[in-house]
Amino acid sequence: MLNILYVGHRDSLGLLSTAGFTKSNATGNLQLVNNQTLVPYQDIVGVLGGSVAAVAGDDTIGPAGAAGPTDKVLGIFINNAAGNPFENSPAGASGLCPYVSGMGEYEVDIFETQDVNGNPITLPQAGDKLYSSQNGLLTTVNGLTGCVVPDGSTVIGIVTVAPTGSNLLMRFKLVI
Repeated sequence: MLNILYVGHRDSLGLLSTAGFTKSNATGNLQLVNNQTLVPYQDIVGVLGGSVAAVAGDDTIGPAGAAGPTDKVLGIFINNAAGNPFENSPAGASGLCPYVSGMGEYEVDIFETQDVNGNPITLPQAGDKLYSSQNGLLTTVNGLTGCVVPDGSTVIGIVTVAPTGSNLLMRFKLVI
């Protein structure tokens, strides 16, 4: 889920790739399987609002990470590709899934809580830089231990309010 506090640039140009509609949010690797922030979303197939959007080809947007490109980050998806229960499914109907870029301040309730081996990582702290993980989720781990791109990967945002054990909302400023 993505909460928009101060919106940057909203974009819906570019079709959503097949991976954007078929991405699993529950299976695939230990980092994904053990992530407790994804428990409410495990049955949803496709990109999630709050996950990382990336270039997937000419005029095509897709999930960042193993299911898509690893270093061509565009922003953060606004909506789930599957839509919400009892509402319309605009991504499925149009083939588009909007994302935000160009600054702004946002909150997400999904982010990496595990390293690539499924071991817990420290919750993000205020001032931490955010990157894309191999699952297309925000993470503070830069490099091969938590991200499919090598050190020097794209900084996506800066944490401004850290999540806690009782409130897993993470607030950040988008910098891409």
